[in-house]
Amino acid sequence: MVMEGVLCLLSSTMVALGALLPATVSLAVPLYEQWQTLKKNALAVLCGIASGSVTSMISVIAMSWLLKLDPVLSASLMPKSVTSAIGAEVAVELGGIGSLAGALIILTGIVGNLSATALCRICRLHDPVARGVAIGTGSHAVGTARALQMGRVEGAVSSLS
Repeated sequence: MVMEGVLCLLSSTMVALGALLPATVSLAVPLYEQWQTLKKNALAVLCGIASGSVTSMISVIAMSWLLKLDPVLSASLMPKSVTSAIGAEVAVELGGIGSLAGALIILTGIVGNLSATALCRICRLHDPVARGVAIGTGSHAVGTARALQMGRVEGAVSSLS
């Protein structure tokens, strides 16, 4: 009974991953439209992406250590803020479970999408570039959908992050 549920989750996750790949590619349009803004803020965007990525990895390592998580689970959590199509493969390369990583990546994106507006308000992020970097780095393409609702610059920067 449990095994059937796990197999259902795995197959559903793989279908979702396949559907997300074209959506991720379509995010190139806002990038093109905001190219001048991106060039003008390139250093800030790159520093934001780098610091967000490092913070994400450190948080997974710290959480894994504090909760004494199994190394396979830790490896599956590591790419939580990467685009789904890539993150599942990264998890496998790290020794994790690709389908579990895919589900966790999607969950991370959903949480980021639902909380992005409130977190930007709480953290007093008013600059569209900073908001885009924060949302994109933390919650990838699913969060980028929220960033696009916030504005064209936020969406473009988020899709790059």
